[in-house]
Amino acid sequence: MSASASASASPSLGTSFTTTPTPAATATTTGVPSWFPATPSQSMSPSQAPHQAGAIAPSQVSREAFDRLVTALRPILMGSPGFTEDSAFTDSSSFTHQTLRWMADGRGTAVPMSEVLAESEAELQRVLERYVLGYVYFSMDGPSWSREFNFTSDTDACDWNSRADASIEDTPTSASSFGSGFVEAISMPGNQLRGTFPPEILYLKHLRRLDLSLNEIEGTIPTEIGQLPNLEHFSMQGTAINGTIPTEVGLLPKLKHFDLTTTGISGAIPTQIGKLGKLEALYLHDTRLMGTIPTEVGLMASLVYFHVYDTAISGEVPTQMSALVRLVEFEFQNTHIEGNVDPLFCSDADGSANPTNLRSDCQEAGVKPRRVICSCCSTCDPHVRSYDANE
Repeated sequence: MSASASASASPSLGTSFTTTPTPAATATTTGVPSWFPATPSQSMSPSQAPHQAGAIAPSQVSREAFDRLVTALRPILMGSPGFTEDSAFTDSSSFTHQTLRWMADGRGTAVPMSEVLAESEAELQRVLERYVLGYVYFSMDGPSWSREFNFTSDTDACDWNSRADASIEDTPTSASSFGSGFVEAISMPGNQLRGTFPPEILYLKHLRRLDLSLNEIEGTIPTEIGQLPNLEHFSMQGTAINGTIPTEVGLLPKLKHFDLTTTGISGAIPTQIGKLGKLEALYLHDTRLMGTIPTEVGLMASLVYFHVYDTAISGEVPTQMSALVRLVEFEFQNTHIEGNVDPLFCSDADGSANPTNLRSDCQEAGVKPRRVICSCCSTCDPHVRSYDANE
């Protein structure tokens, strides 16, 4: 997540606070004010207890700074969509409390506490974004990541990866900005993130790319994903994410890449996916999806790559897909799809398909009868087994 602050941007969020401890905040022998909740015991569940990393241990925490952060962020975190319970602000075992405590200790933000309450929507959004980045670190076992990047540094998040001249598809690992002064990308594939998908990420309203693929992430895709109108790239490939594809994905008008490959995603492909007129890549293979391919897929005029193989999807390929003139790859082998696709893809004078890579269960030889008639498929596979969505 980096955000590259422009020359006119508000004060940065990366260095330490300038605060004055209140008289009641008497330091203990550990350097932590007496008002501050004690560190949770080792008997706590690892999923609930804060991680005790030396680089982020609290020291000389300002109660005033903590209280101001709570005052500023509580209405947002408890408002719609409301991912945070009120008790999280006082429960020292919560990731919310740990993140705020870390910020109040002068980590992760340089905005003076007097400015946190200022009526500046842009400044408050940047404080919120730094909170989200800290929450991602603490809730997803940050100390065990392959690389911590700058998540626990005092460097302004807007300076982590300043890529004003880069494409969203050319995103460095970590977090990035492309000149807006806000977090626009989080890309951490294969970085040993562990835990439940943090819905707090959805507070990053400027987010354009989210790639958490190949990590040990569980949970579901929040329906609030539809509140990220700038999202272009979403990948959870190779994670343990489950549940269904939210219908709210249809509210992402800029989405170009959607990848749920090799996950526990189940249910049917929502018809709302047909609203994604800019989507170029739809990778849903090796999942527990079932049902049929919705006819609305034929409305996705920009679609280039469409993979649904190794699923329990059934029925026939909708005739509306013949309208996808930009389609290059359509792979639907080892599914329950059947029927004759020649009229859809093999009607050109030279007998070639519209997609240059067309793969299905159309092999004639073998024990299993072919399910699909496709004279122009680039690859014909036998239907080797009955794919069960419950496997």
